[in-house]
Amino acid sequence: MLEFGLILPVFLLLTLAVLEVGLMFFTIGAGRYIGGEAARQLAQAANRSTADQEMLKVIDGSALRTTTRAEVVSVSVEQMTSAGARTGKLQVYTPNGAAWVPTGNWPPSDRIVRTGCLDKAMVTINYLYRPKTGLFGKQLTIQLKIQYLISMEPQLVDATPCPPGL
Repeated sequence: MLEFGLILPVFLLLTLAVLEVGLMFFTIGAGRYIGGEAARQLAQAANRSTADQEMLKVIDGSALRTTTRAEVVSVSVEQMTSAGARTGKLQVYTPNGAAWVPTGNWPPSDRIVRTGCLDKAMVTINYLYRPKTGLFGKQLTIQLKIQYLISMEPQLVDATPCPPGL
């Protein structure tokens, strides 16, 4: 009986640790999946007036927003050059309950979707994971980020040259 008393706490600790790590990896995997799906949706919607809302709808239906395993802090869409450098144009969305609050200077209507001159965008989802088992304490929060670089799908056939810097 003494052996059981010595082994039981170690066994329970290992069981909780495996469960916690499994939940964390599930959350990371869900973030990667939904990041790719959101980026794909944005690339297809390109410069439609509802492009960002369509992307956010994809995120709203994911495990990052429908479960308590993760909390989305922000979603950003940033213009990039063809070389992958930032241009300074950015649209950020922060959740406020079920709604998203936009800020920034790169609305969908400003995105270039001409053949031969396509905008590139970096979709970034910042989210938090809070341990569920209490093994690591209730105060611990792990910040996670997923980023996808995409090209907008061409919507117009146009021979107009690209703006400088893109």
